[in-house]
Amino acid sequence: MPTVLISGAGIAGPALAWWLHAAGITPTLIEAAPAPRTGGYVIDFWGLGYAVAARMGLTAALERSAYHVRELRIVDDGGHRISGFGTQVFDSLTGGRFVTLQRSALSAELLRAISGLVEVNFGDEIVSRSDYSSGLRPWRCCSAIRSATTANSFTIVFRARGGSSMATSTLVFR
Repeated sequence: MPTVLISGAGIAGPALAWWLHAAGITPTLIEAAPAPRTGGYVIDFWGLGYAVAARMGLTAALERSAYHVRELRIVDDGGHRISGFGTQVFDSLTGGRFVTLQRSALSAELLRAISGLVEVNFGDEIVSRSDYSSGLRPWRCCSAIRSATTANSFTIVFRARGGSSMATSTLVFR
């Protein structure tokens, strides 16, 4: 069975970890930040992402975390309403499968979904790699050193980090 490392515990990393675990592969998830991020911008979550969250059993939790916006308004410099429309149009277009929530709330729900199923390590990152073959299995392997003290070998490494993480990109995908 391959050993899998996922670097990045935002949205893509925990979602990938959940699906790998559902397929019988238990990955290790690492994140350079010392703890899950909080706050941040809001996202409109619908369509395919909402359908995937429903398959993962997360929609009730996401609805509890959601902002329940009733109207979008266009206002002038003084804050007076010029125009706007009700958000029920979104419910109508998506069959009620639409929420507005903080990006960090989505990430938190994904992390809760994998809690106890997947090893998650905050404050860890890939700092070096080496390639090698293992017997009859010529898999490309990476040796990830976390916290600059412990070396672990993984047969597959996924980068699920933001675009600003050039260090990980350079080490893993050069």
